[in-house]
Amino acid sequence: MDFILFRSVYHNIMDSLLVNDNYKIDANWKKLWSLQTPPKVKHLLWRILRQCLPSRQRLCTKGAHCPATCAFWETNLENDWHVFFGCEKAILVWQQAGLWSTISSNVHQAEGITYFLSNLRNSIASESLCSKISIILWSLWRQRNDKVSNNLEMLPNIADNQAFQFLSEWQQALSRNNNLIQLHDHEPAQVWQKPEPGKVKCNIGNCNFQRASEFCYWHLHETTTANSWQPKHRGSEAFQKQQEA
Repeated sequence: MDFILFRSVYHNIMDSLLVNDNYKIDANWKKLWSLQTPPKVKHLLWRILRQCLPSRQRLCTKGAHCPATCAFWETNLENDWHVFFGCEKAILVWQQAGLWSTISSNVHQAEGITYFLSNLRNSIASESLCSKISIILWSLWRQRNDKVSNNLEMLPNIADNQAFQFLSEWQQALSRNNNLIQLHDHEPAQVWQKPEPGKVKCNIGNCNFQRASEFCYWHLHETTTANSWQPKHRGSEAFQKQQEA
């Protein structure tokens, strides 16, 4: 039996029924999505490649009333390339991160930032290095937004340390989650077993509420007669203390 996926139907419609060649971006999307970076970083890469990042120059072309120059130096036009590679502030951030020597040749040969990103995984084999480059791109855009919105400037080395720490913490959390999933997959499946003759089985559970220290709980014992079950309900810690007293 053949299965039809919604994704396949979508691609078939987009490729066969609509003229969308001018919307396609020649990029290795699968490799970009497989980067070990937080979703917000991948979203930024997608926005850059789709040319929908709200740089000042792009905002001006859309009719927004704002300066078109760089937020840091107020001299050159602020386009995507200037934000990430053209600004002296950006170059200093790359240098402090120890990545400028790695990407400088690609930067000089690239025809634009979309070309640089679409060939990132092809030109740099190390996935770890690509993740670091991606997180610095995200850090640069974050620093730019802090400057525009709050007039805040962060030292390049501090910004780099925070970006790498954020990436490391996210990857550690992802690794722990994957380990838990693997452990859960290896655990034997729990199968319900029939109780002994003359006995019944019941569930045991509880729930807690954050407000006013409220809680409730219940426990039902496995027993030979239903009459000896002991369900319990309590509305607050104060009520429980009164009962215990």
